Amino acid sequence: MRRHLILIGALLASLLLVGGCGAQQSLLRSGDFRAQVDPGAELAGLTMTVDRDAKRVTLSGGPLSASISRTLTEVADEDWPKRCPMNMRSSLNEVATLGDAPIDLGSLVIPRPALMADCYDGPHVVLMSWPEQVDSDGRRVGVAFEPSTAGP
Repeated sequence: MRRHLILIGALLASLLLVGGCGAQQSLLRSGDFRAQVDPGAELAGLTMTVDRDAKRVTLSGGPLSASISRTLTEVADEDWPKRCPMNMRSSLNEVATLGDAPIDLGSLVIPRPALMADCYDGPHVVLMSWPEQVDSDGRRVGVAFEPSTAGP
């Protein structure tokens, strides 16, 4: 009997561990965002509006002399990158492309622009190249955005 209880306990523990190893999904959200940069930086004042229902993204302000509006095209979820690892799980971060034309933000040019949700269904978004590109220091080429309502 004791052996059966130990076996059942081990099976339950295994199921809990395996069940906890899945990936959560971080999803893109509609809303108004601002670039997460230092005040006075070239991209300061850059804003982005994401409208999931209309499948539109609009960038304005900062280094842009005119607004840029692009169509949002979803990437298949099996192609979403895994990010934000924790002990037993990570996050699948939703990606949507913004067409083939580069987005020129002055010193930052994004050749094949896309949006990626940033970690655990949080409201942050990354404007980046898809597939991802990294610079010579190994950093992702792109700019992070936070909700416009976040602090000063």
